[in-house]
Amino acid sequence: MNAPSSIRLIAEKSGFSTWSVSRALNGNHGVSSATGNKIRKIAERLGYKPNPIVSAVMSRNRSCRNRLAYIGNLAIISAYREDQKPLPFHDEIIRAAQQRATELSSHVDQFLIGHDGLTVSRLGRILLARGIHGILDLPWNEPRDMSVIDWRAFSAVRMVYSWGTPSLNVVTPDYHQYFLYALVHLKQMGYRRIGLYLYTIHDERILFKWRAAFGLFNLGLAPENVIPVLVQDNKDAKPFIEWMERFDVDLVISYSHKPLEWMREAGYRVPEDRGFFSLNVHASKTVCAGLDLNPGLIGRIATETLVAQIHRNDKGFPVEPIHVAVPGKFQTGATIRVQQGIDPKEIKSSSDALFWQCHEDLRLHQFYPEVAIK
Repeated sequence: MNAPSSIRLIAEKSGFSTWSVSRALNGNHGVSSATGNKIRKIAERLGYKPNPIVSAVMSRNRSCRNRLAYIGNLAIISAYREDQKPLPFHDEIIRAAQQRATELSSHVDQFLIGHDGLTVSRLGRILLARGIHGILDLPWNEPRDMSVIDWRAFSAVRMVYSWGTPSLNVVTPDYHQYFLYALVHLKQMGYRRIGLYLYTIHDERILFKWRAAFGLFNLGLAPENVIPVLVQDNKDAKPFIEWMERFDVDLVISYSHKPLEWMREAGYRVPEDRGFFSLNVHASKTVCAGLDLNPGLIGRIATETLVAQIHRNDKGFPVEPIHVAVPGKFQTGATIRVQQGIDPKEIKSSSDALFWQCHEDLRLHQFYPEVAIK
């Protein structure tokens, strides 16, 4: 039920004019306390919920001579650590979200939890004081308990996966599908002994989707070409080099770009001796081949999703959170090359072609033994 219809219905049920109902519901002067209480009780019984954007527009029109389009208030919140700088990935998401918000006549403030003593509880008070309608949550690696914020007062969308509370609608890279596409493409380029190196906190934060795609891909390989995944709690060059040499890895795939440095420091030429492929080319300023997780599109879609929630007056925790998966892109670069004996013209590059290649390479009968039904 939209706001104007609700106000008219409340007016019919209460016997007061729509002017009186509007004044009472917006807490303005002009109606007695008894009249206001009666109107608000009827409104509550009818399930009326004011649209914050409409209310703000009306308030602005009543109080300002400059009646330009309403500038809604949004907030991007993320964590801050003195020993870490924001990734280019995060910077691009924030830049795109701010640009899209401006196009939608909204204003975005950015808040870094932990910076200058900003706590979660203090942040909640600031958001209310500034009239913030919507929150874009951009988690970093550390789990954070955000439950102290009164989420009933805000619409909210999370940008990229995270753990902890609260559970929100999420706009995230399609980690699984496009990594699987990339693996098939790399196999077409001639790489046969592909190794996956992960940092524990990266693996857990995206709900093990990279490992799941890698495991599925490996099911279609000859057993001698299956390389065990290396997962470390702390980035350490020595175990990495030992793993790479022990299993004769010809292509290293990693979210962190540190292994590329370690390979070169150990005397390996990239891509002549070994290849390197990043799970997120925006994870560092190092230029390399890898997956472009499309941070600009994530920021834009997250902002559009949030604004739509605000217009619907969807606040608090969603009963059934939705996950919007944003497509990635295969980005070639100087850290990989077509292997000897492979004709570049035979390599399929489009997502559709790779999908069907996945279907061909990963046929179900390769994974599950046939069961005779008697």
